[in-house]
Amino acid sequence: MKQDLRVKKTKKALFEALLQLLQTYNFFDVTVTKLCEKADVNRSTFYAHYTNMEDLFVSHMMQMMEALIAEYQQAHTQVGRGEQTALTNVFQHILSNRTFYDVLFSDKLPAKYLALFSHYYMQVPKEIIAQSGKSEMDEELYYTFCISATIGVINHWRKSNYAKTPLEMSQQTVLFFSQ
Repeated sequence: MKQDLRVKKTKKALFEALLQLLQTYNFFDVTVTKLCEKADVNRSTFYAHYTNMEDLFVSHMMQMMEALIAEYQQAHTQVGRGEQTALTNVFQHILSNRTFYDVLFSDKLPAKYLALFSHYYMQVPKEIIAQSGKSEMDEELYYTFCISATIGVINHWRKSNYAKTPLEMSQQTVLFFSQ
C-alpha cells in the first residue's frame, strides 16, 4: 500500500526535527511538545503516527538500516572480486545521512539504540565478509570481528568529520578485509 505524500512529509519532518534536537539535547530531554514545535506539527498528528519518541526513532532507524544493508547487498560481488570501489555507495549512504549517524554514535542517545543498530548491522550479507576470511578461521567469530571493526571505522570517520571521501573509505575498508 502506497503511503500518502502528506504522511511521508509529516513523518520526515518529525524525524528531521528529532535529529536536530538530538544534536543539542539528550533523548530523554526531548518532549513530544518540543519536537512538534520544531517540526511545526500538532501533537495529535505525532500520536496519529507514533506511540512515543522511541517508536519514531526506531522506525526511522530501521529504514536507514534497510537502505544501508541494500547498499551492501549491491556491493556483494564487487567486494568478492576485491574491487576497492565496491563499498563507495555504502559510505555515500552514511555521508548523505550524516546527521542520523552523528546522532546514533553520539552520547545523546541511550546506548540501546547503538546496540540495536549493531544487531541489525549483523544482517550485512555474511558472504561479503566470508570471502575475505581464511579457511582455518572460525567463521562466526571472524564475521563478528569484521562487523565490529566496520562499525568502528564508521565511527572514526564520523569523528574525523568525514575527512575522507566515500571512495577513499571504500578503498581503505576493502584493503583491510583483503589483507
